[in-house]
Amino acid sequence: QLIYILFVKMVQNLTEKPKAYITKVVVEGFKSYGRKRKEIPLGEGFIAIVGPNGSGKSNIGDAISFALGLASSKVLRAKNLSYLIWSKGDKRADYALVEVHFKNEGAFPIEEEEIVFSRKVFPNGRSVFKINGKPVKERDVKELLTRAGITENTYNPRGHYSLPQNDSHPETQINRRHSGNRGV
Repeated sequence: QLIYILFVKMVQNLTEKPKAYITKVVVEGFKSYGRKRKEIPLGEGFIAIVGPNGSGKSNIGDAISFALGLASSKVLRAKNLSYLIWSKGDKRADYALVEVHFKNEGAFPIEEEEIVFSRKVFPNGRSVFKINGKPVKERDVKELLTRAGITENTYNPRGHYSLPQNDSHPETQINRRHSGNRGV
């Protein structure tokens, strides 16, 4: 029986697709989130971020894109990276920092179970990327993401645009109903 159980487990391991998912996003001084450090819990599976207009929903996607180096300042709706730093009136944060915490279940080709990508931008526009606290170059971040199957073309922070456009697909119907997009 032990041999059979081990064989079944080995087959399961061979057929299970490696994956990773974001467990949380940490923001500090980024866009509308203010100077204080805030943790935004996410998790495995389908995540919906809801709230009234102007409440910062799209800034969560922007934060992820920023930290992973997947979007330009223009795509992030900023004149340049220093415009991503929180400011209100005469108050301004010293920097914008975003951490994206992944649970690694084999998608990333490294042993760590948690992988933290972070990026910090300063008022002069200089950025510092880190992976698990170690300073790296932006190309190192992109290379590791690419090895896990995450590229600019596969990640879309406004994922409702990436759903199938087949009207009979239930996710498309739900998306259109909740986003106000009625047509193709």
